[in-house]
Amino acid sequence: MHATGKSDTLGALLSLIGLALYIGFSLVSVKILLIAVFIFIASPTSTHAILRGGGDPMDERRKGDPRGGRGEIGMIWQLDLMLLIFVVICAIASLVVKDLLSAAIIFGAYSFFMCLLWTEMGAVDVAFTEASVGAGVSTIFFIAAVLKTTRRSKD
Repeated sequence: MHATGKSDTLGALLSLIGLALYIGFSLVSVKILLIAVFIFIASPTSTHAILRGGGDPMDERRKGDPRGGRGEIGMIWQLDLMLLIFVVICAIASLVVKDLLSAAIIFGAYSFFMCLLWTEMGAVDVAFTEASVGAGVSTIFFIAAVLKTTRRSKD
């Protein structure tokens, strides 16, 4: 949970700070920095609240099961492989595409596929955080920031 919350928070934070620096000092960059502060506060807080509210999921799984709660339900490796391929394709596509709006939408799809991977691994709390913060709020903020700037990258 810590790694997911940290990577989401720092990824969004550094991307928004970079966008604000790229724009230069203006009212839009101040708004972007305020969004970054909101994400910096809200993402770790929501991650912590979800973790504390759910308790330790491993406690219930370990009771009476020598295999640590895996039971007869194993992960479907074909589904995991397919989701992993989609994640890698989205990651590469978001880096390669020149249109910033397309990159933001592909980044949202990346977060959605990561949410599905977390769900498949049994980490529903992490999947919920990834869906709400990664695929939801971050994507909306990125799209809003792109709509206030130019859509095409100079590179």
